[in-house]
Amino acid sequence: MKRDEVPGLVSAIIPSWNRKADLMRCIESIHAQDYADVEIIVADDASTDGTPAEIPSRYPEVVVLTDDVRCGPYYRRNEALNVARGEFLLLLDSDTILQDSAIISRMVEQFRSDSRVGVLGGEIPIHAGDDDHAIGLMMTPGGYTRQIRVDRGQAAVECDALASLNFMVRRDDSYAVGGFDPYYIFGLGDVDFCLAVRDRDRRNLVGFGFGVQHDASPAGRRPDVVYRYCVTRIRFLIKCRGIGRTLAHFVWDLAQLAWFCICFPLQRLFGREVSQLKTDGLRYIPRAYLWNLLNVRETIRSRTIDFLCEPEMKRFYALKVSGRL
Repeated sequence: MKRDEVPGLVSAIIPSWNRKADLMRCIESIHAQDYADVEIIVADDASTDGTPAEIPSRYPEVVVLTDDVRCGPYYRRNEALNVARGEFLLLLDSDTILQDSAIISRMVEQFRSDSRVGVLGGEIPIHAGDDDHAIGLMMTPGGYTRQIRVDRGQAAVECDALASLNFMVRRDDSYAVGGFDPYYIFGLGDVDFCLAVRDRDRRNLVGFGFGVQHDASPAGRRPDVVYRYCVTRIRFLIKCRGIGRTLAHFVWDLAQLAWFCICFPLQRLFGREVSQLKTDGLRYIPRAYLWNLLNVRETIRSRTIDFLCEPEMKRFYALKVSGRL
């Protein structure tokens, strides 16, 4: 049940799974902000590292949502959205750090000065050894995403989407688009969300001054991320780009798979290394298309769902409990 909004309040929402140390560092960076009206909501995804007990004991003011069933970060964000009271919602990952004490103040000021701002943020990829630019996302004509960079000192620029490891959005917009689609099993749910906000005649912005440092913690990550990403990419195409474009991608993927099957033995014969990531990606393509074929009706249905409403929250949770997801 959605709670009454508190004007000016920022609700910082952090889903987390087995990242206790990273999460505490993230919370400390929020506490260091010069913006006073902030509530912190941690949506724990059945962690086994002591997070549900440690966070309340160290930070009693933090709202901690706990569960013993793994439901994924998008469902946990929706869970937090339904209890958040803030006029503005700050979506963070547990392995991010707010780079200075004025990040939230700058974000709120940008929203207050421009009524058309939809989603605002940026990723500073310190995990890649780079702290001089923030990353946003643009859609390619083929339905993929590509990164755009905004350097330190450069003004914010428009983008199509932002990674949900850091962005701020008005609560009203998040409710209007029905929250996050939890059926994305690895990524792209944030892109889907941002595109829906943009389609409400909003401007999505990425800027270094609104970016947070992303440490890309190795903790709390699944071992089958390549397969999960393949499934998610195809689901995104079906949902957001349509059957026709998905079929075109299917033909292209088959062509790449055939070419790889021809070239791979030759590359091995001549002693050339082949990226394991590429090998796994192409190997998983047939399985990913089969999964999406079996679930295509559900994907099409998801185009018009309010994922924040109680029946949908209960439906997804029941599927998780039963093991059907």
